[in-house]
Amino acid sequence: MLITTSRKPTLPMLQKAKRLSHEWNVPHLAREKRTIASMHHTDTAVYMVGKNGKDVLYNKGHDDFFFHPSMATIRIQRLEKGGRDPFATITTLQHGDSFLDLTLGLASDSIVASYLVGKDGIVHGVEKQHAVAELVKSGLVTWDDGSESLLDAMRRIQVIQRDHTEYLRTLPDQSFDVVYLDPMFERTIDESLSLNGLRASASYDTLQSETLDEARRVTRKHVILKAESSSSLWEKYSFERLEKRPSRTSYGALRRL
Repeated sequence: MLITTSRKPTLPMLQKAKRLSHEWNVPHLAREKRTIASMHHTDTAVYMVGKNGKDVLYNKGHDDFFFHPSMATIRIQRLEKGGRDPFATITTLQHGDSFLDLTLGLASDSIVASYLVGKDGIVHGVEKQHAVAELVKSGLVTWDDGSESLLDAMRRIQVIQRDHTEYLRTLPDQSFDVVYLDPMFERTIDESLSLNGLRASASYDTLQSETLDEARRVTRKHVILKAESSSSLWEKYSFERLEKRPSRTSYGALRRL
């Protein structure tokens, strides 16, 4: 990977590019008149620091990856009208609860969780990949298209760049009401076009028994898993399927030990 900026960068953009270059130990290349395509001759991934916090990750041969709230916008609109959301039903999140998303990705589920727990709640999202975590963290703060409730929910999310199992080990017992897992490696490839740009950069780590043991220690209520309906995870880890929807994906829970 290398880091650059959009054309005619401001001083804060240049400072951010240099900071990320140092933190990630990857080269910083001044944009000047270079095209992203020409930079791909140097490296297959280019992280571009954009104007107004709108960064883009260009992966050669894949869709560009940039932040957007995906289906969270529609889901929150539905909830505001009194509609039903399977995620809201499964997690049982209420105002003031705490929610730990161990597989943040584009943060769509975390945005909905933040809306559900409100201003008195806590939502932390853990993302292993540096570039994904930085891009989503920036997007959650700078995205300005949507209702006040959507934008407020986005601003309240705290992004943590770390391996989720390592992070779980640092947490006290029963420190979050709900712990959530939506492993990228188990998702159906065509489940969501909005995830296409993420696929080239996402973490595809296998879900480990230790991760689930730690998650059950950390949660006060339950660990929620979203996975393909045909996933082997349901039987492997004895998840209690809370709902059987006519869908390619299902939700299930592991109760606290």
